[in-house]
Amino acid sequence: MGPTPSHRDPVPLPRAAGNAVVRALSSALQLGLCLSLLLAPARAASPAAQTPTESQLKAAFLLNFARFVTWPSHVFESADTPLVFGIVADPRLASDLESILRERGLDGRPVVVRPAPTWRDLPACHIVHFAANADWRLAEALQSLHTAGTLTTGEIDGFARRGGVIHLVRDGTRLRFEVNLASASTANLRVHAQLLRLAQRIHRAPNEPSP
Repeated sequence: MGPTPSHRDPVPLPRAAGNAVVRALSSALQLGLCLSLLLAPARAASPAAQTPTESQLKAAFLLNFARFVTWPSHVFESADTPLVFGIVADPRLASDLESILRERGLDGRPVVVRPAPTWRDLPACHIVHFAANADWRLAEALQSLHTAGTLTTGEIDGFARRGGVIHLVRDGTRLRFEVNLASASTANLRVHAQLLRLAQRIHRAPNEPSP
């Protein structure tokens, strides 16, 4: 029997400009504000402001997923150990993520972004994101990555149901996400409650109670 899903409302996308959106999202999330409010349509800061692309919004989600997941302490040798993102089959997303993180790191920790055509072409990563068309040998990929303590995120159809930790889904004008807690446990990862409260669906182990 597979994990048992629970449902949440979808998270709306913002309508503000570029990196200003990302900074607002990040700062507000750190203060514990609700992501659903942060990602609600917002007024543009000026007539020159531009609506962020879907790829930029996905990059903002990945950034905040990283902020609200805890890895085992042995994964990072020191505060200077980089957190490594692997982006499979989506060079545009990798570029947008690098732009967001350039000169800032992630809460003081350096970050490295590694694009690759397949998951097997990646070096060791803390987070691996799969584009929608990157489902080649997915079951093998997830087993290998979770054994290594990697957070897996992806846009492949049924990604969380198939064993990925976080499934990023586009629903009309909204982005939403699902979390598979059983897979997170397998990877020895702790998904923070702040993130779980905002998930549209949570997949739990069959005998695991809801909080």
